[in-house]
Amino acid sequence: MAGKAVAKAEKSNVPAFMQDQDLSAHTEQMSQDDVSIPFLQILQQLSPMCVDGDPQFIEGAKPSMVYNTVTKELIETKDKGFEFVPVSYKDTFVEWVTRNNGGGFVKEYNIADGETIITARNENGHDIIQEGSPLGTPGNQLNRTHTHFIFVLTSSGYEPAVMSMAITQLKPSKNLNSLINNHPFPGIGVLRFGHVIQAKTEMRKNDQGSWYIWSWNYEGPLEDENIFEAAKAFATGVRSGEHKADHAKADGADGDAASPAKADTGTDEEVPF
Repeated sequence: MAGKAVAKAEKSNVPAFMQDQDLSAHTEQMSQDDVSIPFLQILQQLSPMCVDGDPQFIEGAKPSMVYNTVTKELIETKDKGFEFVPVSYKDTFVEWVTRNNGGGFVKEYNIADGETIITARNENGHDIIQEGSPLGTPGNQLNRTHTHFIFVLTSSGYEPAVMSMAITQLKPSKNLNSLINNHPFPGIGVLRFGHVIQAKTEMRKNDQGSWYIWSWNYEGPLEDENIFEAAKAFATGVRSGEHKADHAKADGADGDAASPAKADTGTDEEVPF
């Protein structure tokens, strides 16, 4: 996976012919702008990766799987899931070109600015920016979006990733935040990057169809000190703006404007069709 970060590189893993050389002039210095943090997104029935004949179609892709936007890897999460450390969280508004106009990311707004944008809900349950709005382009879609920066745990350490949750995924996002808040550390309080969570997917359905959402299991406190320190540093980088979620590189698979939703009246869930 691109952007992979291993908790600690042991010198024994470095080939002997490299160990005694001064290679400092040849090592690459890359900033965060040079590395893509992958998005992890749940595939739905109409996700292009699942539609045979679509240019983005992937053999073997099916709804409920999780798609890595950088490696194009498919992760089976309906039953077994994967473990991750929640690192940092942002609550924003994201503007998209609507799917019938070609789709695509436009801009991310902080909560204060986003709440000034004038929208109206259309027949599909989407919030569409209106004429006269002080911000945003009329006709575009505005989604309240929860962005979770995480470390996916692997056999060799961890890999940074982003979960961007909007529309159908807002309720699971709130559930994840509640899960973290319900496990404070005595004498410390709530510490987001001190936990290990299992991520899975589960089906939801109503009279309009079925779709998949995130679900969580609490695994326990994080016990790896190296990963803990890396998560703490990464969280600081998110707050400072060093690490950002590039929504322009996310694919429409998780309820954004490229994966339109139909409102489910009377609930806080919407169907991603």
